[in-house]
Amino acid sequence: MVAQDAHHIEHFVRQPNEQWLFSEANSLAETINLPSVGCDLPLADVYAKIDIAGGLDDHPLNGR
Repeated sequence: MVAQDAHHIEHFVRQPNEQWLFSEANSLAETINLPSVGCDLPLADVYAKIDIAGGLDDHPLNGR
């Protein structure tokens, strides 16, 4: 899931044992690994042309 009001992506991957593996990224410096397509997705690329204005420093997903 990609947040529209913060630099935040949550990623779920189903494992062979039918459980789900959760990972998340909260800053433009982070990358999400997408094993099903064999690539890494930098948050900086996802949000490259997105202006998230106002209060990012105080947003709860940014851990500040």
